[in-house]
Amino acid sequence: MELIERYLYDVGRRLPAKQRQEVVDELRTSIYDALEDAHESEGISRPAAQGFNEELVVGELQGLGSPQEVAASYFPQSRYLIGPQHYDQFRQTVTWVFSSLGAVFFVLFCITLWAQPLEPGQFAGRLAGWGWELLDTSIFVFALLVLIFAAIQRLEWDEDSAPESAAFEGKALWDPRDLPAIGDLEEVNRFGAITSAVADLVLLGLLARLVYQLPELIPESLSTLASSTLLTPLPWLVAALGLGFLFHLVLALRGKWHRGLRLAHLAVDLVALYALWQVVQGFLAHSGDLAAVGFSENAIRVANGNAWMVLVIFSAILVWENVKHLRYLFGGAPAKGSSVQVAGS
Repeated sequence: MELIERYLYDVGRRLPAKQRQEVVDELRTSIYDALEDAHESEGISRPAAQGFNEELVVGELQGLGSPQEVAASYFPQSRYLIGPQHYDQFRQTVTWVFSSLGAVFFVLFCITLWAQPLEPGQFAGRLAGWGWELLDTSIFVFALLVLIFAAIQRLEWDEDSAPESAAFEGKALWDPRDLPAIGDLEEVNRFGAITSAVADLVLLGLLARLVYQLPELIPESLSTLASSTLLTPLPWLVAALGLGFLFHLVLALRGKWHRGLRLAHLAVDLVALYALWQVVQGFLAHSGDLAAVGFSENAIRVANGNAWMVLVIFSAILVWENVKHLRYLFGGAPAKGSSVQVAGS
């Protein structure tokens, strides 16, 4: 029966992946056995092909408790900083973020070596310096991830206590008919949201580092190009990354899409697109300066083409990401029960 499967889905998504199927199967068997007994005790006869009486199903599910309470009975959330239902996602996020962070630092280290050739004997010192910075950044990022996941855990724990409080205060019991559909369209992909938030913050730090070291990395002949490409659009770049970090953090903490968040997603993407437009325009306006450091006319033409290509690809990605949000905002919410899931960006 759909109502039972929605209940099991809501319980299962709150449990760790390794135990999820076993617990859901056990719970499904228990529910159906209880409903069979309830039908017999109530003297309600039904053909084998028919479902259970809906009122009995609602009563049985209310008797078991809300999905939050049932999931917490298997793995009490108050005992964890990051509960079992989020640990797999936390580990996946940490692995992805740290792999990306290591790759970014390696590329930047190679660029620095190319821009600032070392004297004999300086390589070890430079490598140690970058290694220390990577360690320092990694500790900060790890602490940030733990803080975000712990906040999600705490918020969900507070919400999970609500049904029990309502019952204690004599308020209406939770209604199983309000359970989310399987593959709820409003559910946020928290892994994507948290990863994006951390990526925005790391890029903001790298941008600050790049601006600080710009005079050392860029020869005097390219100072005008560097200024128009990076320093002039800097406020927009900072705004895009800062707003992106705040948006993805709020999205991860809320765990559900709504109209305001969809509009905010569109606004943040427009700011990011304008910031990139400023960067590309600044580069195109002074790309001829590259001739001063040995670039041929053909190489400069290729660089200009690549700049336009980056802008077009980025624009296409933003349009693709926002189509579903625009359809939801102006076309109405999709039918409840659809199996399509809107993932957080």
